[in-house]
Amino acid sequence: MSEWEQLLKEEGFKVVKIYTVPMHLLHLPRIIQDEGWLRFGKIAFNLMRNHAARTRVMGMRKQFVKYADHLQAVSIIAER
Repeated sequence: MSEWEQLLKEEGFKVVKIYTVPMHLLHLPRIIQDEGWLRFGKIAFNLMRNHAARTRVMGMRKQFVKYADHLQAVSIIAER
């Protein structure tokens, strides 16, 4: 993250705040929070019907869980 902060400073920005939170990609509560119940239902329905897509998504989820300690969401607030 210091690279982003340095880049912003070099471009004339002042970094006001940096927020980080764990990334909970493909975790059920997070999907519902991000997508809402209706969209979640559509995604679940599509995954139930499409075995190849379900296999890919479960493979991605496995990697996200495996590397969860090394993944985070970042939000940087900067002003010029």
